Amino acid sequence: MDKHTAKGILGDRWGECDAKEKREAATYLANIRNESLTLYLETLSDETARILGKAKCYEISFPDLRHLSDQAITDLCKFSGDLGLDCLQALPDAAFKNLRNPWGGEVSLNGLRELSPVAARYLTKRGAFRLQLGLFLSRIGFFGKGCRLHRPTLGLDSLTTISDDVASELSKYQGCLGLNGLKTLSDDAVDFLSNYRGGYLQLDGLESLPDQHVRKLCSVGGALSLNGLSELTEESAKAFGQFKGDYLSLDGITALTHKAAESLAIFGGALNLDGLTHLSDAAAASLSRNRRRLNLNGLKELSETAAEALVSIAGLEVTGLEKLTESVASHLSKWPGNVFWFLNLKVLSDAAAKNLANFRGEALSFNSLEDVSENAIKHLSRFNGKELDFGRLNTISDLAADYLGQFQGRSLGMNGLTTISDQQVDGLSKFRGLLLLEGITSLSDNSVRIFEERKTNLKLSPFCNVPQNESTDLWKTKTLF
Repeated sequence: MDKHTAKGILGDRWGECDAKEKREAATYLANIRNESLTLYLETLSDETARILGKAKCYEISFPDLRHLSDQAITDLCKFSGDLGLDCLQALPDAAFKNLRNPWGGEVSLNGLRELSPVAARYLTKRGAFRLQLGLFLSRIGFFGKGCRLHRPTLGLDSLTTISDDVASELSKYQGCLGLNGLKTLSDDAVDFLSNYRGGYLQLDGLESLPDQHVRKLCSVGGALSLNGLSELTEESAKAFGQFKGDYLSLDGITALTHKAAESLAIFGGALNLDGLTHLSDAAAASLSRNRRRLNLNGLKELSETAAEALVSIAGLEVTGLEKLTESVASHLSKWPGNVFWFLNLKVLSDAAAKNLANFRGEALSFNSLEDVSENAIKHLSRFNGKELDFGRLNTISDLAADYLGQFQGRSLGMNGLTTISDQQVDGLSKFRGLLLLEGITSLSDNSVRIFEERKTNLKLSPFCNVPQNESTDLWKTKTLF
């Protein structure tokens, strides 16, 4: 029996096959290692579930499954990998008692539409494995002391409503809790959830909250995400400023007044405000009092005054900037952090590049640069950090390549280049660190010879066309692919 035949038996041929064939097919698939199995079964016998529960692959999913017995659930949850049961829209309460995977695999029940208090109680018992009943928690960003990566995750994003009793049970969960499908919460549900101490509470589906609800939710422990909120009242801002957790995400806020910024600045943890596209100088000055971490990745540009204020924040992120003036670059170069990412910057002036080259951190990364002069590259090649990455920059001159070959760091990223001339190879091959050229589709014989002679530490795509001869065989053994 082969894999195709076995999957057919445990799929569209299920009704045609006898018990022996099904058992043999399940046993065959259970012994396949390091693969993901998708089985299109609408029903699953207890015997097949018992065999698959011992499978050696890393993932099994059943997109068409409509029903499982309690015994089948118990046996399937002995599987050590991830288990996908997304088509199950309901499970009896007793089944949740069996949903415990001692090996730490993740169970996905994205189709579940309701949860009883009894089921919630089973799920929140200490020691339960990670259960996923909705979207994966899309962005953690920062874990506070109470939400470490090894903690279990209970994502209930497919639920659009929960009763007060369910809220009471879920508030006891000791792990990261996602309730992003909820659009509203009752007063009692907010009271219960305010007692949550599991580490990270996500309520990104809430588009508005009364001030009194915000005040109560700010008593949760660890991290709090309310990315659905689009407006921030002064009273809510004051409440968020008093939040004692480690992490607060308000990415839905698109405008911030000076007073609101003053209140938020009191918060001592990591603050996400990635929805802001503009920030006044006064608001920037207020937010600069938060010296721990501040994410402003939605900002498209910064004034000189705002940049001067914000660089005092050790955990600053402004990756979305589309414009960088000479004066702003000068202030940003004084930032005390390690890595500056510019994900949306397409044009960089000579003066701005010269100032950024004075940055004392470890890395500068330009993901979207399309237009940069030879002179700007000359300035950046003098950057004293360890890594310089030009992202999708797809063309450089021969002289620019020569400048980049003089960079003294440990890594130079030029993965946007798809073609490269022998003259450019001559310049870049002088770089003594790791040269990343994973976009290059082919190299000439002469380029290969130059890289070989200079023993360039190079990383190419495995699909790069490299001339096949005796000299390149030796060269390829020294090249990191």
